Amino acid sequence: MNKRTDTIKSLFTAPQSNALSADNAPAALPRVSSGSVRSLKDSFFRRREKENDELRERIASGAVIAEIDPLLIDPSPLARPVPRP
Repeated sequence: MNKRTDTIKSLFTAPQSNALSADNAPAALPRVSSGSVRSLKDSFFRRREKENDELRERIASGAVIAEIDPLLIDPSPLARPVPRP
């Protein structure tokens, strides 16, 4: 027999000597997204970028901070805990 035949034969006849563990586990293959998953992920990314741009514009224009009269604020419907002395 030749070397190739012996090698193939040994693959099927040799007992499994090493049990799988964290030390000798095969490396994980890189994840590949399908077209539809990638498209959905890109849509979410574009939407998030658009929202971030809008928020940056609002902050730059000062539209986020508004001063109001404290008397216009309704009291909380939740009871406050009574502080203990």
